[in-house]
Amino acid sequence: MPSKEANREMSLLAHFEATVSSVKSEARLYPVVVREAVRIAGAKAGCLWRYLPRQDRLEPVACWGGKPEEWPPDTLAAYFHNRKPGVPPDIAMAAISAVSERAGIIAIRCGGALPPESGKLLLRLARRAGESLERLRAGRAEELYGRIATRLIEGLRPNDILYHILDAMHALTGYDHSGAVMMLDDSRSRLALKAEKEVWQKEKSALIGRLAFIEPALADRLLEVESISLTREPGNSWRGSPEAMAMAPLLAYHRWPPEQAILAVPLRFQGKLVGILKISSARPFPFTSREATLAVRLGHLAAAAIDRLLRQTEAQEYLDALLWVESQLASGPESRQVMQGIAREVMATMGYSICALRFPDDRGRLAIRSCSGLPASYLDNSAYTLPADREPYASLLENGKPYILERLSEPPPGLYLPDYARREGIASMLILPIFLEDQATGVMEAYTGSSHVFTGEEIRLLSIFANQAAAAARLGKASARIQRLQDEIRQTHDRLAGESRRRAIVLLPPERLDHPRFTLLGQSDPAQEAGGNFFRIIPAGETKAAVIAGDVTGKGMAALPHMTMAMTYLAAQAPLHTSPARLLEAANAFLFPLFEREGIRADAASAFLDLSTGDLLLSGAGAPGCIWQPAREKPQILTWDSPPLAAQPAAQYADIALGLGAGDRLLFASSGCSEAADRHRTPLGAHGLAHWLSRWRRFSPETILDKFFHALDRYIADRRYRDDLTIVLLSGNENPE
Repeated sequence: MPSKEANREMSLLAHFEATVSSVKSEARLYPVVVREAVRIAGAKAGCLWRYLPRQDRLEPVACWGGKPEEWPPDTLAAYFHNRKPGVPPDIAMAAISAVSERAGIIAIRCGGALPPESGKLLLRLARRAGESLERLRAGRAEELYGRIATRLIEGLRPNDILYHILDAMHALTGYDHSGAVMMLDDSRSRLALKAEKEVWQKEKSALIGRLAFIEPALADRLLEVESISLTREPGNSWRGSPEAMAMAPLLAYHRWPPEQAILAVPLRFQGKLVGILKISSARPFPFTSREATLAVRLGHLAAAAIDRLLRQTEAQEYLDALLWVESQLASGPESRQVMQGIAREVMATMGYSICALRFPDDRGRLAIRSCSGLPASYLDNSAYTLPADREPYASLLENGKPYILERLSEPPPGLYLPDYARREGIASMLILPIFLEDQATGVMEAYTGSSHVFTGEEIRLLSIFANQAAAAARLGKASARIQRLQDEIRQTHDRLAGESRRRAIVLLPPERLDHPRFTLLGQSDPAQEAGGNFFRIIPAGETKAAVIAGDVTGKGMAALPHMTMAMTYLAAQAPLHTSPARLLEAANAFLFPLFEREGIRADAASAFLDLSTGDLLLSGAGAPGCIWQPAREKPQILTWDSPPLAAQPAAQYADIALGLGAGDRLLFASSGCSEAADRHRTPLGAHGLAHWLSRWRRFSPETILDKFFHALDRYIADRRYRDDLTIVLLSGNENPE
């Protein structure tokens, strides 16, 4: 049966353990440990020192009943390093360990000779204090890991992300010289210093941008090691593994103060070397195994975050290029100017050496209409104009599939290799068909100076540029038609109200399209924080009009790139398809790999209207649906049981066939309209929208749109929580001109 003294000791230890376990931070733990140790041991004073491995010294962090300078420093240091010094009889000491490494030392002083049981009790208290310290440090590490893995990317600029990684590494290891992120370029031959935090100064390192060449074989070996440790020896030589010694010239680049110890972690993601995370010490103490373990784990998370950063940056570059081309198309400059801009954007954005666009000339031969990376003399030069039946162009134009050759040094027999590709020393090539009116008539050529693998996602992005080139070519044809039309107008004023007006549809603004028989118009009213709604009315030739409307999940600036990417793709693809269902399937296949990583989805609806017959094809992805109001019947709410865009890799959509006649209305309304709530929190719903449309169907389309937005503004009780409001209306004119 335990003695009374043993029971008392167990009770004191349990109370001590409960007290220190409730502490939430390492800084708060130290004074609590000292205070409780002095009280439990019945001592007069106590002090705790934390060990700083980078400086190899003890630092006082908490005292009770005295001052740090009252304790013998040499005795404390000797005891901490297991040198068994002579300890005064009134002092007891105990080392504190965390994660199998000594983290500090605690000492207590009594008024007289210290009882033996007090020393034993202090050892037990120190062990429990070390366990709490280990728990707090592990929790802090998990918090930093979680910030890197989840919250790091959100709302931060690309450069700030790298410095957050370095801050997390500093909190984990306490490096006292510098921390740096070095990124591997596309050629895998150079390491670029992208971010560096120097402990001795607040501003960023002056060495940012420094390049270091790395042998490809060494980069491959870094895929097999977890970490690299280097320690400077007397005479400025380095000690480390063979891989570490090979990396020493690349990592030790500071002249003053020089690095004395280096720990580097290769940043790998999905079997690919992304870069190197490096930390340095100003004192010749190697980084411990615990610090290496923490750095390796942080490196794994940092590599994933950096890969995501690179993907987002790359996607933003693609988006900027696409938006630039779209703005050029919308502003209506000369067709050749737009094509030249497309070639330039493709080469700059994708990193190719040459990009050229070929379209048929008057004789049906493929002529270079724009090129980037080549002299302007190649344009319209008959020496570089090819017969359309020359391979691989003939097969490519027939089957509409890309032609890829990754090694031009060994071309297959019979392949025509353009003279400019041979002259420029090109290694890989891609030829992509350009579709005009559902037929492949032009091609986009891309060449790289080094061997290159053209991925499926890369080809999909190039397809958007190719479609924009098709729109530019169509713009050129439309401009020629308009010029001829203007000549006819000058010859006879009577033809202006007939054929000229019908052909001028292609020049109308995208928010509205007027036709003698139909009116298509839309309006969007964003909420206080801009959201992801979009719509576009697209003239697609002389007898076809397309309408797209949708909503991307998310709001604000985070939703803007995804909304723009979805709208840009749908707008570029709409003239190339004969069915809205096929348009949505193509958009889903393209957007899925771009949206899936971040869980983004897009509801969308599309309608194709034949301006000559009034035949209407309608299809949708996700919710909500639309409202169909025939001229002399009750309104119908049309819905579709189909997934949103980017919800799954492949999706099938169906068309709904309607006929838009005189007095008929088709209304697309975003979810913000149907979810609008009054003061009783009652949503308006699709039936409320249908009721309003039925009441106002005798009004003009412009008046109907105004009435909808005025009524929604009055219906919504709390405007702080309203969503974006977007309405698109297709109307059959009752009195066509």
